Amino acid sequence: LNRLEDMEALVATVDSAALEQTATKAKVIRADLEAASKARNKLMATYKKEDSKMIQQLYQQMVDLEGLSGYLPSLVDRLQQLATLHQQASTFGTRLEELERGATQMEASVGQLEEGMVKLQETMVQNIATMESNLQKLDKN
Repeated sequence: LNRLEDMEALVATVDSAALEQTATKAKVIRADLEAASKARNKLMATYKKEDSKMIQQLYQQMVDLEGLSGYLPSLVDRLQQLATLHQQASTFGTRLEELERGATQMEASVGQLEEGMVKLQETMVQNIATMESNLQKLDKN
């Protein structure tokens, strides 16, 4: 009986306008929650179809590439070595041309020296012949 009296006292203090306003707010909140639930379900359905496949593919790629992580340091070292070789190869043509030019100049110099030696030999032969001739003339006198 005491409880019933307490409840009647509580009901008497409640304002009917405030009660209606609270009920209206509760309906709005319920509608918002239902809309959010529908949007969530729609997103989950879309997510499951398209994104699940993409996530699975990305995960598989990660697993596949994870095995390569041990090779990366040696691969990077090798690529750096190849970059050095590539740089050297890019200047190889120029260096080869310079060497060929130097070889051509040396050939020309050797040719000139050979010509000079031939002339020197010819001149020496002539000088020896002239000296012998002069010696014979001196011996006759």
